[in-house]
Amino acid sequence: MDDCAKFVEREIRRGHKYDAIIMDPPSYGRGPGGEVWKLEDNLWDFVSLCSGVLSDDALFVLINSYTTGLAPSVLSYITDSIFTARRGGSSRAEELGLPVTQSGLVLPCGASAHSEAGWMKGAGKKVIVYRNRPQRPELMYKLFDGIFPTAADVARFLKEFDEMNNHAVV
Repeated sequence: MDDCAKFVEREIRRGHKYDAIIMDPPSYGRGPGGEVWKLEDNLWDFVSLCSGVLSDDALFVLINSYTTGLAPSVLSYITDSIFTARRGGSSRAEELGLPVTQSGLVLPCGASAHSEAGWMKGAGKKVIVYRNRPQRPELMYKLFDGIFPTAADVARFLKEFDEMNNHAVV
């Protein structure tokens, strides 16, 4: 298994670019050579490195973390500093949580940050929403290219979009 940072460094050397980045870095880990990964020590450098493989026409960046001590404001600071300041647009960070049925409360379990879909739509990108909970959609969703209640509906839309634009369907 390849180390993520080594993979990204190799992609940068090869000149490969990506239109989207999804990250779910661990809170803590050890490499085969005894290297130590600590989210609070390594996240900034890793996200900065990953910005080197993001294409000029990138669609989005998503950073997900189940590290309970990591505040959403930290991810917001990182995404705003590394991506938004360099490329424009905006980002948003929120707390992740698991609903507790018995109490109705939410158990905090991390944070997530992403670029804003409205900015992407304004930049001429296709934007779709996967919303698996029946509730009234936000007003901005009406501007997007589709709201889908199931993963199968999203997959179907993406397949049709790829075929219509002569992209390779995987």
